Amino acid sequence: MIAPSTITNAGRGLFIVEDLYVPPNSEVTLMSFCGPIYGWGDWHRLSRYVQSMSTYGICLNAASLTSRRILHAENEKLYIDGRPYTHGNIAGLINSSRGLHNSSRTNCTFEEGENSHESPYKSRDVSRYIVFNVITTLHAGDELLVNYGWRRPPRAPFT
Repeated sequence: MIAPSTITNAGRGLFIVEDLYVPPNSEVTLMSFCGPIYGWGDWHRLSRYVQSMSTYGICLNAASLTSRRILHAENEKLYIDGRPYTHGNIAGLINSSRGLHNSSRTNCTFEEGENSHESPYKSRDVSRYIVFNVITTLHAGDELLVNYGWRRPPRAPFT
């Protein structure tokens, strides 16, 4: 089940994410909202809130980014669930479990090319890596679509 919702920002930046509630044990519940970016404080609140979920994912809509010629670093590939995304509609995805968001146990990794820039954030800290890239390319007042949601843990296989 996918339940999208667009919320107009009311001057609180991404902090409005804390007003949303997703019922537990949903198969898939996906919410979205648009709002201006005001600074690191709101991003840190968003990151902490999302990481408090049992499992989580966050997608940054790349449609407006590519129209402004904002792309990933040269030779850098973004892998989501084992599939490469470079110039699609997804700029980044976080997918992890509670307590593991700072470990390498995530299916979202960044592979840097031989001549690529050295990034301070690697796949061990994917959420900060994505936020760092976005916040340094967008300016206050720019709109960004953020999708996030809960996913029910997979069932144990039959033995």
